[in-house]
Amino acid sequence: MKWYFWQLIMSNISEYIQNNPHESHRLLGLKYEQLQQLLEKAIKLHH
Repeated sequence: MKWYFWQLIMSNISEYIQNNPHESHRLLGLKYEQLQQLLEKAIKLHH
């Protein structure tokens, strides 16, 4: 059950940042492009 809530929270954060890319720096300290690169690398490492 905890995994579902974690996915839901991350999904909401991801959706918010995609809809408001200028907010990524304020929320995460990363530019939107940096966040995209980080996520791409994480996905590659996971697979």
